[in-house]
Amino acid sequence: MINEEILLIITNELTEQASEGEKDILKDWLAESRGNSSLYHSYKEAFLNGKYELKAKNKNDVYTTLSGRLGFENANTKNNEKIIPSHQISRGWLKIAATILILITSSLVIYQTRYYWIPTQKIIASNTMIVKSNPAGVKSLVTLPDGSHVKLNSESHLEYSANFEQDRSVKLIGEAFFEVVKDTLRPFVVKAGDLSIRVMGTSFNVEAFPFEKNIKVALVTGSVLIEKEEGLERKPVEYLHPSEMLVYDHQSSGFNVTQFDYSEVLGWKDGELHFVETDFIEVVKKLERWYGVEILVSSKADMSGRFNGTYNDESLEVVLEGMGFTSDFDFEIKGKNVYIK
Repeated sequence: MINEEILLIITNELTEQASEGEKDILKDWLAESRGNSSLYHSYKEAFLNGKYELKAKNKNDVYTTLSGRLGFENANTKNNEKIIPSHQISRGWLKIAATILILITSSLVIYQTRYYWIPTQKIIASNTMIVKSNPAGVKSLVTLPDGSHVKLNSESHLEYSANFEQDRSVKLIGEAFFEVVKDTLRPFVVKAGDLSIRVMGTSFNVEAFPFEKNIKVALVTGSVLIEKEEGLERKPVEYLHPSEMLVYDHQSSGFNVTQFDYSEVLGWKDGELHFVETDFIEVVKKLERWYGVEILVSSKADMSGRFNGTYNDESLEVVLEGMGFTSDFDFEIKGKNVYIK
């Protein structure tokens, strides 16, 4: 469990300003659990190698930004929605802040064995940014002020201005399915990593999880223009048509457009967990995100194969029983920890 003291020490450590005493406290905290160590290294990776660079002038700015995003101060919370005064949020898209928010929130909620939707209410307040974040194991429905609907996946983060009626733009980390109300005078823009997805009225899916190699945009209806942000400029990348998906590579800035399978790409929004020739590492990441658990794999377990299967709103136990039968492994669920033997 993280608190303000640990957050401050992590901030000092990442900005190379931690004292020897703080380093000792951090060392003890890391030794408390594997989860603490995993979280810290995720933050460090985001800080050092993230595509969403940390844009902050000094240590105090870093801490203020992170604590504000986490709701430690000057933030009201309701149904996992945080309303944060806009002057506290830097203009940069802060990967480390959002990553910490997504990962840490998972330690603050009750473990769910089955996925579910949380209906959310519209919140309007002047001079604020509205933030909706889901921990692992939780999905939600968001209604934007213009009537557009967003299905927000687990471990995902959506942010938009309370003045949304004047500026129909949102920022996304994670995955979401958008059903956008048509307005020819005011385009709807989704900012995800290096990309901006610009539409008038359409339905589409965006997948942009932290630490993943690719951003994926899959179009169901209408059309979208995908642009790449380079400094203050946006350069057109591609127009998409229905049933097309763009896969964009962070590292090379290359992309390709393909047809996509609806169930494989969009099944998550309908409660369908779908695997097609999926390797074990990807299966673990997906199950951890879907059910809000940590999966620990024994070195004796043979996980070299690939997995296929479709599960409709099933419990984690049912999913693992099916996988264990075909891949010959045993498992044990203890609270939020899953042991594969």
